[in-house]
Amino acid sequence: MALSILNTIFKREKTYILVALIIITLWVLPYFILGPQAHMRIQDNLDSNIAWYKVLNDSGQQLTY
Repeated sequence: MALSILNTIFKREKTYILVALIIITLWVLPYFILGPQAHMRIQDNLDSNIAWYKVLNDSGQQLTY
């Protein structure tokens, strides 16, 4: 009984890992195919948010929202 439950859990886990690896492979595949000509989009807003908070702090309006 317990062995069959463990087998089911391990099969499900292997399926999740396989799906995750396929998704990662599809995500990275253009970078391997195109090489240096590939465009990588970087979502980095931290530097602009820090500047925005600094301006709000300097103007005294950081708590007016």
